[in-house]
Amino acid sequence: MPTDDAIAAIEMAIKLLEAQRAKLRELIALKLLTGEDVAFERAEVASLDVEINDLRDLLTQLRASRVVVSAPSPAEIQAASGLLDQIVGLAARDAATSAGLALLSAGLTTARDLRQKVVV
Repeated sequence: MPTDDAIAAIEMAIKLLEAQRAKLRELIALKLLTGEDVAFERAEVASLDVEINDLRDLLTQLRASRVVVSAPSPAEIQAASGLLDQIVGLAARDAATSAGLALLSAGLTTARDLRQKVVV
């Protein structure tokens, strides 16, 4: 059912963004301990807060309306779930490396792709 897939995609996108936000918060804490500037990371957290809230609003609308929608496939949602597991498992110190930043960037891109594939 497309609406159920859309809801699952939005839920996964929210989880991806929340995981990224959590890692950024860990990185902020680590940088504060070492006296580094965290302005960029704080701005990114604020941006993620907005995106998460927007997705939660959309999720509420989808659940309330149960209109016909198109959505990502279950396989795409499952692939995003694997990425979520990698982000959650990423250590705060590793989040500051280029590989960690690439993983967080992939999570953000995947969350946005999932959102964009939900068409009401």
